Amino acid sequence: MNVSGLVSTVPLSLSDQLVTLLRPYASLVLPGVLVLFFVAASAAVVLSDRWHARRAFVLCFFVGLLLSNFLLPVSPLPFVSWGHFSQPTSEVETYREIRLVDESGHEIKMDDGLTLAFDSVSERQLIRHVRGGQSDARNETEARRLLARASQYREAVGRGETGRIERFPHHGLTSRWTPELLDGYERFVGVRVYEMTFVTSEDGTHVVRYEEAVVFESFPLADAESIPARASSMPTRSMNRTGPRERSRVVAGAGLARTGVTG
Repeated sequence: MNVSGLVSTVPLSLSDQLVTLLRPYASLVLPGVLVLFFVAASAAVVLSDRWHARRAFVLCFFVGLLLSNFLLPVSPLPFVSWGHFSQPTSEVETYREIRLVDESGHEIKMDDGLTLAFDSVSERQLIRHVRGGQSDARNETEARRLLARASQYREAVGRGETGRIERFPHHGLTSRWTPELLDGYERFVGVRVYEMTFVTSEDGTHVVRYEEAVVFESFPLADAESIPARASSMPTRSMNRTGPRERSRVVAGAGLARTGVTG
């Protein structure tokens, strides 16, 4: 048997065994590593006046780092990729987003910069205000407020004056309005809140199903007899999606009134 081949297969075999052994306790691995690290670090600080304690801590640290690199098929915790992959998503994920509707029924996802104009870094709080659920009158009031802010922000985008609103790094803002994009839209007259469901493959590499449903809509700036229907095209697809994918629409309930909530 080739000795070099045997040596190269040993780490892989040990890795497979460790993964099989630790799989039932996968949710406890990260907390366990963190607890052990900080307990050991605290002990080293308390015993810092003893040279063997400091050396033992440094030695164990680097031994653990090397073992995790050679034997485990993961990045050493908690030092690499912790901020990027600290909470793996499940195969089925549900999100909600706000889309503004123009007079022709075309929809556009709300600009993330507009979210910052409401003193928030997430749409979640804004959705709770727009979809308060206490009364149709309050929901319509919140929708009017959002449309007024959206119109002001749209004008600011046209003038190129939106930078002053951003108080956070904009690299994470995935939906950005541009003058060229907004040229294709008429006056905003309504708001829709969508619930989107993404179903990914078991290995998480691609989306196998996408569904969306309207859970709230309000058209305070449109006449009751001229409320625009949902357009067949999806203008928001290119704004914060990774690429074209098959979409299966979930038709909203027929009981949606001028201002109402379903689901």
